[in-house]
Amino acid sequence: MRKILWVPAGAVLLVAALAAISFNREPGPEPVPQTETTFGYHELPGTDLAIEADGPIRLTVVAGGRQRVAIKRELSWTGGRHHEEAWEDARRLRISYSCDDACAADYVLTVPEATRIKVTGAAGGLSCAAKVTCAEG
Repeated sequence: MRKILWVPAGAVLLVAALAAISFNREPGPEPVPQTETTFGYHELPGTDLAIEADGPIRLTVVAGGRQRVAIKRELSWTGGRHHEEAWEDARRLRISYSCDDACAADYVLTVPEATRIKVTGAAGGLSCAAKVTCAEG
């Protein structure tokens, strides 16, 4: 009978020791600023492109290429982040970006010269090449 009582008592002491160790730990390191650069391509049927941007996104549009959009993305963040990018009906690009602290998304889009672009929500700013028509809306 005494052996049976020692098992629960030992378990209680073990749990108490583990709890004490976990509460006395130093906090983890501070989040480190990070960056990521990626590239992609998308076929563009026609000359119209709509871009919906949500978050700290800066768009730069340059002329060049043939019937496709070349995309360079440079993301920077500290802590956790959320990034989504989706093409809808081949002519609408939706970008959403957010993070815990100090983040930015720089997109450079290379499009055919005659492309007409309508941009909504580019909080980081919009820069457009001379041979491309851009409108904010």
